[in-house]
Amino acid sequence: MLPETWSMLNDADHDLLRRDTALPALRTLLEEDAFLARLQSVNPTRHLTSARLRYLRYKPGTSCLASYLVRNEDREYHVSGKAWLPGSHAKREKHQGTVLTADPNAFQGGAWPDQGLVIGVFPWDAKLGSLDHWATPDARHQFFAKRESLRSLAEAPGWTILNYKPERRLVARVERNSGDPVAVLKAHTPQGLTAALAASRAVEAGQRFDLPRLLGKSTHHAAAVYAWQNGEGMDALLGQALADSGK
Repeated sequence: MLPETWSMLNDADHDLLRRDTALPALRTLLEEDAFLARLQSVNPTRHLTSARLRYLRYKPGTSCLASYLVRNEDREYHVSGKAWLPGSHAKREKHQGTVLTADPNAFQGGAWPDQGLVIGVFPWDAKLGSLDHWATPDARHQFFAKRESLRSLAEAPGWTILNYKPERRLVARVERNSGDPVAVLKAHTPQGLTAALAASRAVEAGQRFDLPRLLGKSTHHAAAVYAWQNGEGMDALLGQALADSGK
């Protein structure tokens, strides 16, 4: 996730991406006001105040995935949008029916198959299907309580999302009622979890870094939980380095 001061796209980037006529929904994903207006159209009773682009993955002529932080008066939401070729029926069918919730009072996403656009509200994610296991304090309590190595976390109901890349990875801080951090939960795709654990083992073998201790993992949910380790996040360090260099 990028620091607050970074700009995701410059004018040249916008000009290039707008030339991609194969993805008619691309403009909606790239322009914050357009994205906010589309989301507001399916949530008419909510007063949405801002949408800030946080992550972008673009494959020219094929697809574009964007992650936004959307705010209203009293809270913020992680919302993802994906544009694909309108004639891509397999992807359309995969997404339809999974974005909208049955609860009419819930914050809604939407699907526009004729435009090749889908918008989903966290914890909905097309590839990280287990996110709903941690989206509420009760869900987290049950997840931790069922695993012996994680039972000490069952009474740590709070959490803060540190980094979220839709369809790839979620990193969240697990917190006690006092707000004190106790662990980090990382959710992956099944392939991503295998790669992450293998990379950790390789780094540990080299003994060059003091890595957080693995408290437990679930291959079924493609997630791993690590002990909290104080330190500065790489995003903050990189952002400060760029600021110091004047870039």
